[in-house]
Amino acid sequence: MLQESTQHEWVRIDGKMETDMPDANLGSSSIETAKHGNVLWVKLDKDAYRIGYALTPELRAKYPQGLTQEQAVEEAIESLKPFNLAIPRVDWWTSYSVIQGVAATMQKDNFVLLAGDAAHVHSSGFAQGMNTGVHDATNLIWKLAGTIKGWYNPFVLTSYDSERRPIAHKLIEMDKLASDAISGNIPIRYRELVAKEANADDIVTKIYSENVAFVSGLGISYALSLINHEPLSGTVMAGHRAPDAVLKQPGRRITIRLFDVTRAYGRWSILVFGGYHTVTQSKLITLRDQLLADKTGLATRYFSVLKLSTIIAGSTSSAWEVFDGPGMGKLYFDPEGAAHCLYGVSLNSGAVVVIRPDGIMGFATALNESDKLEEYFKGFCL
Repeated sequence: MLQESTQHEWVRIDGKMETDMPDANLGSSSIETAKHGNVLWVKLDKDAYRIGYALTPELRAKYPQGLTQEQAVEEAIESLKPFNLAIPRVDWWTSYSVIQGVAATMQKDNFVLLAGDAAHVHSSGFAQGMNTGVHDATNLIWKLAGTIKGWYNPFVLTSYDSERRPIAHKLIEMDKLASDAISGNIPIRYRELVAKEANADDIVTKIYSENVAFVSGLGISYALSLINHEPLSGTVMAGHRAPDAVLKQPGRRITIRLFDVTRAYGRWSILVFGGYHTVTQSKLITLRDQLLADKTGLATRYFSVLKLSTIIAGSTSSAWEVFDGPGMGKLYFDPEGAAHCLYGVSLNSGAVVVIRPDGIMGFATALNESDKLEEYFKGFCL
């Protein structure tokens, strides 16, 4: 692993705590201090809390041999002043140095794959360890499973490293700024704000707000590739998170979210946005006949790989009315056209949208361009 040690040392203590600090039970908070950096306060289960603080240069000079548990508790009490704090029971505590790094590769010899803390290490400042590990797993699992099942050519599995390692590097760049500010320092790029009386706590807030889409995971995106093709229709960019929307189901018009429709358990979702079916019906019928053709249709050949769904603007009595015959997968209604709008699909033209098993936009094309869908899937499916 290519890693770097930092000058940052942090302390964390879990245990029973009693304090007169307001709103101590609300969940989590941070407190800017002069001597202990950005103090972390978290309500845990039952009577337990977690408090965390930085071993600033002043504290490291005070404890050159490191902290004992008693000293760690004493400094925790000091860090919360002017509020009172008592820690009658310590369940766990640690003092550790922050190390940041990313593995040289996340895939070696085809099936040696690294994820989570084995692939990237960083501070706990923005609580991204589990988040990033889960995103690694979400990106990897369908690629690995599909490769083992013989669905994909080798590129799909190698794209795990090419997609996730740049994300890990971005995480480390963010963590360098965050751990600096949490430790009570002002990162160089933000020092002009000091003249405006900004303190380290203000900088922590600014770094977080600038990266909130990344921290939440919804702003993560991947570069164009064999599995992320430049869309030929719509406005959602390939490699980006596919938007969610509210749809209605036939019959009693029960609401369902698009994310539930695309929950395909390792399969690719092909969403046929039909727009106004009275306008696009001939294209929909042709597309259905091509995709579902016996032995030769894309959806027939890749039955295990693909999940078909149709979304039309407005509503109708049944799929039969839309297709003048059998439909394509399950039918859903987009009463106000909001889902079509989110994907940049014209209600008069419609489009076909391909969403990867991990919810990332893969490709999009016009209703009458099934050959483009063929080309797309032939690029990586066996």
